[in-house]
Amino acid sequence: MDTSYFVRRRLFCPGPTPIPLRSLMTSVENNPYHRTDFFYSLISNCHDFLKPFFGTSGTPLILTSSGTGAMEAAMVNLTDPEDKVLMIHAGRFGERWAEMAMSYGCQTVRLDIPWGQVPDPDDLVKVLAKEKAFKAVFFHGVETSTGVYFPVAELTKVIRANSDALVVVDAVSSLVCHEMNMDDWGVDCVVAASQKGFGTAPGLSFISLSERAWQRLSKRPRFYFDLRTEKKEQSEGKTAWTPGTQLVLSLHSSLQTLLAIGRPNLYDFHARITEGVRAALRAMGLELYVPQDYAHSVTPFKVPQSIRAGDLNKELVNKYNMIFAGGQNQLQGKVLRIAHIGFVDPFDIHAALAGLELSLKTHGIDVVGKGSGEFLRSAAFA
Repeated sequence: MDTSYFVRRRLFCPGPTPIPLRSLMTSVENNPYHRTDFFYSLISNCHDFLKPFFGTSGTPLILTSSGTGAMEAAMVNLTDPEDKVLMIHAGRFGERWAEMAMSYGCQTVRLDIPWGQVPDPDDLVKVLAKEKAFKAVFFHGVETSTGVYFPVAELTKVIRANSDALVVVDAVSSLVCHEMNMDDWGVDCVVAASQKGFGTAPGLSFISLSERAWQRLSKRPRFYFDLRTEKKEQSEGKTAWTPGTQLVLSLHSSLQTLLAIGRPNLYDFHARITEGVRAALRAMGLELYVPQDYAHSVTPFKVPQSIRAGDLNKELVNKYNMIFAGGQNQLQGKVLRIAHIGFVDPFDIHAALAGLELSLKTHGIDVVGKGSGEFLRSAAFA
């Protein structure tokens, strides 16, 4: 039976993620003018609410852009043409860092890691020793294309001990579900975005710089993404350019909810959800793409060879109104990814697993009840 006409659409892709109803309604019921004291206080409050998630006493700046915009802001503000930079490359978004650096004329060195793995600290030390004089090292908190979590604190410690390079981390898919302590760990720049753990629609990005990074800004010409200008304006609750006003309203509401839940509870929640999903997939006989060092935001699994990944994904969308993410680049057609970051409901995750079971059954693999039942029995929410 086709159930798509009466089932609401459920998102299990790593962005956009579910938005709390209160945050959604706040954004549609108001249309504030951004040059008012009300909005200035809203921006300032969001700064204060964001700081704990970045682990910094500094001010994370709010930009109206996608997460890639914050990545570009980091690149143009922290590097000059011909600067030597190191890209830790282990997936599609590592490629994005490298492509961006090359497009801005940097001498780009890549530490290539097999997809699905994390960097070996010894290999990182060797590259830092051999090449020397890096302006910055770029890597990810979570490589979204593979579902791998990079040990940010450990990697930062290695970099700082062997180089004077700035440490730049894309934490778009790791904040809220993994801890970040910029100040204590010595991270110089962290970028994030609204549509992942923060439960807000796409359109806002965030960037936070250490004092060391502020002292080493590039000499590149820049305009919209000039962080020095943005810092000056946002120190007064203003923004350099017209912001996404309704998105800021929604963000403010979501941040209040997240802080009320408490960061330790958020980290525990995401860890338990992840363990439940992994146990469920194993109970279905599906192979997890990442056996260890896995993210708490997204779980990729290998699609059985007897099934086309695209067909399975289309059935989930068309028949059950469930949006999973497919594989990217070399993983296209080989894996599907279930995201569980932000304001996810455990019973929606249970529904995702049930939908996957039903879709597998239509392709001759009858595991109905095995994975979804294991999720309920697992340590996640039993």
